[in-house]
Amino acid sequence: MNKVNLHTHSNFCDGSSQLKNYVDKAIELGFQGIGFSSHAPIGFNTDWHMKKEKFHTYHQQIGKLKTDYKGEIEIWCGLEIDFFDNDEYEFDFNNSNLDYSIGAVHYIKPDSNYCIDESKEKLKNILKYEYQSDNKSLIREYYNTIVAMVFKRKFDIIAHFDLIKKFNTNNYFFDENAKWYKEIVFETIDKIKEKDPIIEVNSRGFYKGQTKEYYPSKWILKYLISNGFRITVNTDAHTPFEINNEFDSMIQNLITLGLSEISLFKNNEWVKESL
Repeated sequence: MNKVNLHTHSNFCDGSSQLKNYVDKAIELGFQGIGFSSHAPIGFNTDWHMKKEKFHTYHQQIGKLKTDYKGEIEIWCGLEIDFFDNDEYEFDFNNSNLDYSIGAVHYIKPDSNYCIDESKEKLKNILKYEYQSDNKSLIREYYNTIVAMVFKRKFDIIAHFDLIKKFNTNNYFFDENAKWYKEIVFETIDKIKEKDPIIEVNSRGFYKGQTKEYYPSKWILKYLISNGFRITVNTDAHTPFEINNEFDSMIQNLITLGLSEISLFKNNEWVKESL
């Protein structure tokens, strides 16, 4: 199976290194393709999104790398784009000449700059002040936002599907095995199935010691697989040394759960390869 990682962050956003260093490391690690997916610019300032004025240089540098490394490795230009359902905040990717796009939910209100995965304290404040400590309402709005994103945008990949669990060690915010939580997750999957999005298995929360499982959890993956969803594997690398983190283990996990084919980006199109 070809090894491809489409979820990487360089020093154009909150990653640690130049684009070229990721390419060199990917080749060293035996990858056949690497995609760059910097956090797209948004309508307010953060320290982890690309600045709008840097996008042209980002696109240009990736284009040069494609030429320089032709025949050695496939390289693609993408973005991880935050969904807000608000044109004032959200990056318009339609005319950006991207090879692919990753859609993400880090914010769950169109007019809010509260980020759900920035810190445990910030999530506590979101729950307390915006949801009056009603964790079910928070969870439901998170997954409803995923549904809205899938129906209103044409992103290729849905990033870290159950990111809401990032700070939920020992079920601090909610019980991940509770019937009501599973029902919300299953309802979300049932709703988005007709749009046939690609779901990534993302290892970052696990290898950073923040979660006990990958995104999404095994029981969610099992339901996705049983419903015929397309699945791909990414490490959400923020340094070149994270490109391969848990990659082979994620593949083995998918095989164990019954997946027989994985979706890969190859020759600028989505294909399926046997596991």
